[in-house]
Amino acid sequence: VKRLFGVINPNHRFRRVFDAITVIWVLILVFFIPFEIGFVWFDTPAQLDVIFVFLDIWFALDIILNFRTGFLHHGNLEMDSKKIVK
Repeated sequence: VKRLFGVINPNHRFRRVFDAITVIWVLILVFFIPFEIGFVWFDTPAQLDVIFVFLDIWFALDIILNFRTGFLHHGNLEMDSKKIVK
């Protein structure tokens, strides 16, 4: 049985761009979440609520991709999907 999706090389352009965009999203959340938690007067605009739902989906996709992305182990690139999940 051929798998629908193969293992992603961690150095592939797609994965590097995805990780760079994830860093940007995290920096945005680092700014807004303390305001939501710490200040009663801070009311989240409706546009941000939509973005936050999108970010929840983005981070769920990131978790899934992490289970399909190879990794370095003692300097060797490990691309075996069973070892990735382990």
